[in-house]
Amino acid sequence: MPSPFPGMDPYLEDAELFPDLHDALIIPFVEIYTGRGKKRRLVTSIEILSPANKTPGEHGAELFRQKQEELAASKVNLVEIDLLRGGEHTTAVPREELIDQAGACDYHVCCWRFNRFEEYRVYPVQPADRLPNVAIPLLPGDADVLLPLQPLFDQVYDAGPYPRVVDYRDEVPPPPLSADKRRWVKRRLSEAGLLAKK
Repeated sequence: MPSPFPGMDPYLEDAELFPDLHDALIIPFVEIYTGRGKKRRLVTSIEILSPANKTPGEHGAELFRQKQEELAASKVNLVEIDLLRGGEHTTAVPREELIDQAGACDYHVCCWRFNRFEEYRVYPVQPADRLPNVAIPLLPGDADVLLPLQPLFDQVYDAGPYPRVVDYRDEVPPPPLSADKRRWVKRRLSEAGLLAKK
């Protein structure tokens, strides 16, 4: 059974479910290298943020910031996928620039190229949106590689326990949704027949 939502399923942000989703999403990809042996070099790092990355004072947040700095100093492209509405803003794009480029958004993907260190490509995502096709940067002069996030998410959802373990009659996990988004969630669940008693 597919997720009742077109993109990210906000119910999967539950603290008990998201770690499993996070681990399943990062298995197909993490880093892109070029060359062999001594000439082997990391070109692009793809990160999916976890709650620990977005919690101030957590060791995971400190490590995440440190890794961002190390990658920038090493001339490595960075792609950060934030599928969590809660927590502190952590991706490389400054929050003000994210809002200027994309407006308020619940989720986003940030792409930063090491040879254009002051530029960020942002893919904003709202709950009603499908997850984007992300242009993954490689070395300067090489064409980007397209990463379709939605089919990857759909595959992980279908293969995982989520259709069996998520009780869509519960409220969406924190942080709270706006009244309009709550109504939209209820409408989607009603249309999918998931609000009836089990």
